[in-house]
Amino acid sequence: MHVKPQMALVIGLFTECLSCCALADCLQYGANSLSGTLVHETHAGPPDYRSVPGGDKPVVVWVLLLDGWICVVDPDSGIPHEYDEREVQLVLEKFQHERYRNLLGKRVTVTGDLRHGHGDYKRLLVVPREIVQTRTTR
Repeated sequence: MHVKPQMALVIGLFTECLSCCALADCLQYGANSLSGTLVHETHAGPPDYRSVPGGDKPVVVWVLLLDGWICVVDPDSGIPHEYDEREVQLVLEKFQHERYRNLLGKRVTVTGDLRHGHGDYKRLLVVPREIVQTRTTR
């Protein structure tokens, strides 16, 4: 199939415009508020990070199951680093586990710093300053 140069230019500009519009809806790393359901999950930890029944240490992490899909861009580059994320892992201090334990399984809003996961953290992270229960609408 042969595409005329003018048509290729129009298609290219249209595609670029769609990308720009999508980026405009993305969050940026740093201070944010996110809403969803607060849960905890058990994952395989050391030594192999593969299987708790296989002998790896169980590691419990708190996760915010988001109300909708999000993407996150690096404000310095404008390039999305996280696409179609639906879960965010919370990085909590010990005192926060006790403070917010009663909110597990409930719909909440988490306010904190959104960060890219690395090392032992395989997903998008929030370092929360505050977690509050939010009402559900029916």
